[in-house]
Formats: sequence, C-alpha cells, structure tokens
Amino acid sequence: MNTIDNILNFKQTGIKIEKARLLVSTPLLNDFYFGHSVVLLLEHEPKGSIGLVLNKKTDQAISNLIPELEGISSPIFIGGPVEHNHVFFIHKNAAVEDSNSIGTGLFWGGNIHQISDFIKEGIIPLSDIKFFIGYSGWGANQLEEELKSNSWIVSHIEAAGDILTSDSDSMWKNTIANQKLNYKSWFNFPINPQDN
Repeated sequence: MNTIDNILNFKQTGIKIEKARLLVSTPLLNDFYFGHSVVLLLEHEPKGSIGLVLNKKTDQAISNLIPELEGISSPIFIGGPVEHNHVFFIHKNAAVEDSNSIGTGLFWGGNIHQISDFIKEGIIPLSDIKFFIGYSGWGANQLEEELKSNSWIVSHIEAAGDILTSDSDSMWKNTIANQKLNYKSWFNFPINPQDN
C-alpha cells in the first residue's frame, strides 16, 4: 500500500460531528480555502453546516473593514468561500448582544457596535476575539459525504490549543499532532502532490 493509499484509508470512529467540533483537512484536500485547514463548526443541523476556517490569516487588519475599529490591528482571517462581503467573528464574551453560543465558552456573531465599544473599553481584549471575512457552508448531507470520502477528520476543539490565539501557520500541524490516532505521516506529504 503506497503513501496515498495510507492517507485515504484511515478510519476515524467515536467522534460525533456537531457544533464546536473541528474539521481538520487531510493532506490530499488541495483547495485554496480548505487545504491544510482547521475549521471550527459553528452549526451542524440536518439542513446544513456552518464553519469558519481558523488558520488562513490575511495581511489586513480589521480596522480596514470596520471604521469603528480604527487603530485596532487585529488581523482578519479568511473564514471560507461564502459571503466575502461580510465580517464574522468568534469571541469569549457572553454579554455581547445577539451572539450565539458555540459551547466551551465560545460565541459567534453579535452586535458589532457593542463589540467595538467593548474592545475600545478593554472589556474584550484582542486575545478574546477573532475576525473573519466569509464563512464555510455545507448543504444538507454535504459534509457527511465529504467525511465519507476522507476529506476531513473530526476533532475536539482542545486539540487546536487556544483557537483565538494559536499561531495560524502551525495550527494544522499541531492539531494533527494532538489526535489520538497517529497521523504524523501527513506532515511529510507535499502541499501540492500533483506538482511532484
């Protein structure tokens, strides 16, 4: 069995797919948004799923998109291929109006004006919030089909460390290393295998 067969034939059992789980891409998922990505699931329902790619950082600051946050240098991440004209965010403050609980002390969305005030007043430190443009979405049964085709492994959120502050360049590798099953052979697989 060659290396590609080993990667494609892994079997993951025992972890239920639901919100507050991580999707960790396999090395063969060669896609701008999802290659070597770690995705936080915000919602998972029969009608579909919503998530944010955690480790695709841009060179832009949030102040470039939201004038109220002028002077705030928090980076923007690419959350996925859907709705790039909208800003999304995850944070740790339950007091933010209209936010949605993810579980594990995390929330997504909420009143952006209140977020802006909380950041300026120091109520929300920048280490407790992460901003994204776009999100990742799957229709009914689409994510389940991708799991059957071994595009992703499902992981617990703790495997990525602190998802709000972890280094985006090493998050994929660190999350793989923290799995119960040994996927370390994935580290040496080329990012673009078709280029070899």
